[in-house]
Amino acid sequence: DLNRLLQGPCLFGKQRFAEVKVPDELQKWVKRRPKGDALIRLNRALLVEAYPDELTKSRVQTALDKLISILKDDKALIRVRLAAASTLRALRAEEAVEAFVDLLNHPNVQMKIIVSAALVEMGDRRGRKTLAEQVRSKDVSVRREAGVQIARMDPKVLFKIRGLKRKKHDGLVMLFEDLYKYGQSVYPFTVEAFLRIGRYDRLLQRLRESLRDDHPLLRAAAMETLARMEEPNLGPVLLKALQDPYAIVRRKAVEALGWLKVGEGIEALRRVALQDADEEVRATARRSLRRLGVWL
Repeated sequence: DLNRLLQGPCLFGKQRFAEVKVPDELQKWVKRRPKGDALIRLNRALLVEAYPDELTKSRVQTALDKLISILKDDKALIRVRLAAASTLRALRAEEAVEAFVDLLNHPNVQMKIIVSAALVEMGDRRGRKTLAEQVRSKDVSVRREAGVQIARMDPKVLFKIRGLKRKKHDGLVMLFEDLYKYGQSVYPFTVEAFLRIGRYDRLLQRLRESLRDDHPLLRAAAMETLARMEEPNLGPVLLKALQDPYAIVRRKAVEALGWLKVGEGIEALRRVALQDADEEVRATARRSLRRLGVWL
């Protein structure tokens, strides 16, 4: 019963979190074996990690009240408050509107973006200015977070905001353009941003097109993201990419072959591990082989 768990100071040791990847921040908190209010906050944090889907689907008032309580709790871990904000946004919880407004000037950029996007989606004009400022930010990390949060927003809602232009401030356009512009320095963060957006049709279409892009980083990012999303029928693309003239593309291809079971993959990895001109690519191929239980 998630409502009961959200309300009570239940011991985390008696709950089942075996399959939950507990973040390091929470792991340190667990080791301190907190009591009282601190234990309740820890338990809520673990529940948010363990049951995000169930919490999102639950429209029970007590769950909403508790999520709003978590959102307002200045002593709660920021990660937990962000998760509560995201869940309330997904629920379009009108009960949370004033709590969202109170957080529009929060020092955490991700919080500002989530609550302002939530308000815009619910038709509350008070979120427009803050969201527009984050989307137009000159800081690439702020823009990237904004891109993630607005990527799935209804364009009819988003582009009612003064100063936001469809061709320039679309979330996906922003992420791809920054990867073009800043290259290797933003590559890992951009891939993680794509993964956070998830299997969204517009993103998948753009990634599939990018497999044939002239820019090697675009090809590499598309291949890595699709492989980590377990895109079906990616094997032939990965095998062909082993012949790419750019080492980063070949390296991402051999990494992906270590995650996915691809026919001819092991033999191809053996060849790369022994013959590729780039030492880092050869080392990555050896690691992929070991991941598949094969040693040279």
